[in-house]
Amino acid sequence: MSTTSTTPINNSTCIKQALDLCNEANQIIAELWADEDKRLKKETIDDTHNHEEGDDSDSSDEDTETTEEQMKLVEELFNKAIILNPESVEAYLGLAYVMGMTHEYDKSEHYISLAEKCSQPNDERVKLMKEELTNMKLDKLSELKLEEERSKQPKDENKKDNDEFEGILDTGSDLHIPYLIHNGSVTKKFIGCINEIFQRFSKNDSMGSQELQAYSKVVNGVEMDKSTLSLFFKTYHTEKRRITFRGFIELYVNQTLEDASETWKDLKTLGYSPELVLLNK
Repeated sequence: MSTTSTTPINNSTCIKQALDLCNEANQIIAELWADEDKRLKKETIDDTHNHEEGDDSDSSDEDTETTEEQMKLVEELFNKAIILNPESVEAYLGLAYVMGMTHEYDKSEHYISLAEKCSQPNDERVKLMKEELTNMKLDKLSELKLEEERSKQPKDENKKDNDEFEGILDTGSDLHIPYLIHNGSVTKKFIGCINEIFQRFSKNDSMGSQELQAYSKVVNGVEMDKSTLSLFFKTYHTEKRRITFRGFIELYVNQTLEDASETWKDLKTLGYSPELVLLNK
């Protein structure tokens, strides 16, 4: 009879299974973000179909239901991981993220606290989740503030539903930059320009180092240095170390909020008029 205990093997197996469940949940989250990219493009760029052939609200409702179902599945996977490994930092942080996304901030903080107890001191993952939750709260407050301000504004009965300079993507600010940002929200027309630029330089619907350098060479005349390139990948939304459409929007929104003149310079270099019309197509 062997004197070797089987407990470490069982524990090791449970830990691995828990990690696999976390990876599966994180993959679903990544796919949801990818779907959000596609939805954003569809709603902000190619909206002519809806105006010509009718409202597409049924499809939107179905998308919302699918997202809710997927988020429930993600939550279940993280909970199963915790059953297998009650000290799974990844699972607790995953649940913290899910609760934050559904605006259940107290629960999110609770799961962050549990993750902190199971992790090493100054665990970078815990720190990043705390920062992410803070950003989620700020985004929600900005959204509520913007909705309140819009509700106070008189309605313009003559305004067209498809006004291309209407703000459609909240920046969390109250800035108004003609043609680009309307009362704190990025305009539909500007999103359209960003999409056209992204499609011009991207490959397989994303931008890696090569595509970003080609883009930089056109707008700046030179390629980015390695530190700037690395900062891009750390700052903006990526998939497999490639900037997504969402990340490219983040890039231009941040630049516009910090220095709108830089954005106007880029747009002019890329062939856009002051009214955001692409010249010499």
